[in-house]
Amino acid sequence: MSKKQPKATSDQTLQWIREKFIGPRRKRAVAELERLEREHGCLVPKTIVEAARKPNSPLHTFFEWNDSVAAQKYRLLQATMLVRHVKVTIEAPDMEPREVRAYVTPYHGQGYVRIERALSDEDMRRQLLAQAREDLEAFKRRYEALQELDALFAAIDTALKTKKKRPKKAA
Repeated sequence: MSKKQPKATSDQTLQWIREKFIGPRRKRAVAELERLEREHGCLVPKTIVEAARKPNSPLHTFFEWNDSVAAQKYRLLQATMLVRHVKVTIEAPDMEPREVRAYVTPYHGQGYVRIERALSDEDMRRQLLAQAREDLEAFKRRYEALQELDALFAAIDTALKTKKKRPKKAA
Protein backbone atom coordinates (compact mmCIF):
# COMPACT_ATOMS: atom_id res chain seq x y z
CA MET A 1 0.00 0.00 0.00
CA SER A 2 1.44 3.38 -0.96
CA LYS A 3 1.32 6.41 1.29
CA LYS A 4 -0.62 9.41 0.06
CA GLN A 5 1.85 12.18 -0.75
CA PRO A 6 1.03 15.53 0.87
CA LYS A 7 -0.03 18.29 -1.50
CA ALA A 8 2.77 20.76 -2.23
CA THR A 9 1.97 24.04 -0.51
CA SER A 10 3.66 27.22 0.55
CA ASP A 11 2.87 26.13 4.09
CA GLN A 12 4.85 22.87 3.94
CA THR A 13 6.90 23.66 7.06
CA LEU A 14 3.81 23.92 9.24
CA GLN A 15 2.45 20.68 7.80
CA TRP A 16 5.79 18.98 8.44
CA ILE A 17 5.86 20.17 12.06
CA ARG A 18 2.32 18.89 12.67
CA GLU A 19 3.21 15.47 11.27
CA LYS A 20 6.73 14.95 12.60
CA PHE A 21 7.78 17.31 15.34
CA ILE A 22 5.56 16.12 18.20
CA GLY A 23 5.76 14.14 21.43
CA PRO A 24 8.81 12.25 22.71
CA ARG A 25 10.46 12.36 19.26
CA ARG A 26 10.48 16.14 19.54
CA LYS A 27 12.22 16.05 22.94
CA ARG A 28 14.90 13.65 21.70
CA ALA A 29 15.43 15.73 18.56
CA VAL A 30 15.77 18.96 20.54
CA ALA A 31 18.27 17.31 22.89
CA GLU A 32 20.29 16.16 19.86
CA LEU A 33 20.22 19.65 18.35
CA GLU A 34 21.45 21.07 21.65
CA ARG A 35 24.25 18.50 21.72
CA LEU A 36 25.28 19.39 18.16
CA GLU A 37 25.31 23.09 18.99
CA ARG A 38 27.55 22.47 22.02
CA GLU A 39 29.85 20.24 19.98
CA HIS A 40 30.12 22.52 16.91
CA GLY A 41 29.51 25.96 18.39
CA CYS A 42 26.41 26.57 16.25
CA LEU A 43 23.89 24.66 14.18
CA VAL A 44 24.24 24.55 10.41
CA PRO A 45 22.06 22.42 8.13
CA LYS A 46 24.98 20.37 6.78
CA THR A 47 26.01 19.29 10.30
CA ILE A 48 22.42 18.41 11.20
CA VAL A 49 21.94 16.30 8.07
CA GLU A 50 25.24 14.49 8.61
CA ALA A 51 24.27 13.66 12.20
CA ALA A 52 20.81 12.55 11.05
CA ARG A 53 22.21 10.08 8.48
CA LYS A 54 22.83 7.53 11.23
CA PRO A 55 19.66 5.38 11.46
CA ASN A 56 19.78 5.45 15.27
CA SER A 57 20.01 9.26 15.42
CA PRO A 58 17.02 11.00 17.06
CA LEU A 59 17.00 13.23 13.97
CA HIS A 60 16.95 10.44 11.37
CA THR A 61 13.16 10.15 10.98
CA PHE A 62 12.78 13.89 10.38
CA PHE A 63 14.41 13.54 6.96
CA GLU A 64 13.42 11.92 3.69
CA TRP A 65 16.14 9.42 2.82
CA ASN A 66 14.61 8.14 -0.43
CA ASP A 67 16.55 10.23 -2.96
CA SER A 68 13.78 10.18 -5.59
CA VAL A 69 11.18 11.49 -3.13
CA ALA A 70 13.64 13.99 -1.64
CA ALA A 71 14.55 15.28 -5.12
CA GLN A 72 10.89 15.89 -5.97
CA LYS A 73 10.29 17.66 -2.65
CA TYR A 74 13.35 19.81 -3.26
CA ARG A 75 12.08 20.77 -6.71
CA LEU A 76 8.76 21.80 -5.12
CA LEU A 77 10.69 23.91 -2.63
CA GLN A 78 12.66 25.46 -5.49
CA ALA A 79 9.41 26.28 -7.32
CA THR A 80 8.09 27.95 -4.18
CA MET A 81 11.28 29.97 -3.77
CA LEU A 82 11.16 31.00 -7.44
CA VAL A 83 7.63 32.38 -7.12
CA ARG A 84 8.40 34.06 -3.78
CA HIS A 85 11.34 35.98 -5.26
CA VAL A 86 9.45 37.64 -8.13
CA LYS A 87 8.93 41.33 -7.30
CA VAL A 88 6.75 44.10 -8.69
CA THR A 89 6.55 47.79 -7.92
CA ILE A 90 3.25 48.99 -6.52
CA GLU A 91 2.45 52.61 -7.28
CA ALA A 92 -0.43 54.62 -5.86
CA PRO A 93 -1.07 58.38 -5.88
CA ASP A 94 -0.98 58.66 -2.08
CA MET A 95 2.28 56.75 -1.43
CA GLU A 96 5.83 56.23 -2.58
CA PRO A 97 6.36 53.32 -5.02
CA ARG A 98 7.09 50.08 -3.16
CA GLU A 99 8.69 46.87 -4.33
CA VAL A 100 6.67 43.88 -3.08
CA ARG A 101 6.27 40.20 -3.85
CA ALA A 102 4.43 39.73 -7.13
CA TYR A 103 2.59 36.63 -5.88
CA VAL A 104 0.95 35.99 -2.53
CA THR A 105 -0.98 33.12 -0.95
CA PRO A 106 -4.18 34.56 0.48
CA TYR A 107 -5.46 31.12 1.47
CA HIS A 108 -2.84 29.10 3.36
CA GLY A 109 -1.33 26.57 1.00
CA GLN A 110 -3.86 26.91 -1.81
CA GLY A 111 -1.62 28.49 -4.40
CA TYR A 112 -0.24 31.86 -5.40
CA VAL A 113 -2.08 34.75 -7.05
CA ARG A 114 -0.84 38.12 -8.33
CA ILE A 115 -0.70 40.75 -5.58
CA GLU A 116 -2.91 43.10 -7.62
CA ARG A 117 -5.63 40.44 -7.78
CA ALA A 118 -5.39 39.70 -4.06
CA LEU A 119 -5.57 43.38 -3.13
CA SER A 120 -8.60 44.05 -5.34
CA ASP A 121 -10.60 41.02 -4.13
CA GLU A 122 -12.29 41.73 -0.78
CA ASP A 123 -12.04 38.17 0.55
CA MET A 124 -8.41 37.68 -0.51
CA ARG A 125 -7.49 41.06 0.94
CA ARG A 126 -9.14 40.12 4.25
CA GLN A 127 -7.19 36.85 4.29
CA LEU A 128 -3.91 38.68 3.62
CA LEU A 129 -4.64 41.06 6.50
CA ALA A 130 -5.33 38.09 8.79
CA GLN A 131 -2.00 36.56 7.74
CA ALA A 132 -0.23 39.87 8.34
CA ARG A 133 -1.63 39.94 11.88
CA GLU A 134 -0.45 36.36 12.45
CA ASP A 135 3.00 37.29 11.12
CA LEU A 136 3.19 40.28 13.47
CA GLU A 137 2.28 38.08 16.43
CA ALA A 138 4.91 35.54 15.35
CA PHE A 139 7.50 38.32 15.01
CA LYS A 140 6.74 39.48 18.55
CA ARG A 141 7.08 35.93 19.93
CA ARG A 142 10.34 35.40 18.05
CA TYR A 143 12.02 38.58 19.30
CA GLU A 144 10.28 39.29 22.61
CA ALA A 145 13.54 38.79 24.52
CA LEU A 146 14.99 41.90 22.84
CA GLN A 147 13.96 44.81 25.07
CA GLU A 148 15.33 47.19 22.45
CA LEU A 149 12.23 46.39 20.38
CA ASP A 150 9.68 47.26 23.09
CA ALA A 151 8.59 50.45 21.29
CA LEU A 152 8.06 48.47 18.10
CA PHE A 153 6.08 45.83 20.01
CA ALA A 154 3.87 48.58 21.44
CA ALA A 155 3.21 49.86 17.92
CA ILE A 156 2.42 46.31 16.78
CA ASP A 157 0.01 45.89 19.71
CA THR A 158 -1.73 49.12 18.71
CA ALA A 159 -1.97 48.02 15.08
CA LEU A 160 -3.33 44.60 16.07
CA LYS A 161 -6.04 46.19 18.20
CA THR A 162 -7.16 48.41 15.32
CA LYS A 163 -9.77 46.55 13.32
CA LYS A 164 -11.78 47.68 10.37
CA LYS A 165 -15.24 48.75 11.52
CA ARG A 166 -18.02 46.59 10.15
CA PRO A 167 -21.43 47.92 9.27
CA LYS A 168 -24.14 47.07 11.81
CA LYS A 169 -26.56 44.33 10.83
CA ALA A 170 -30.14 45.33 10.24
CA ALA A 171 -32.53 44.18 12.95
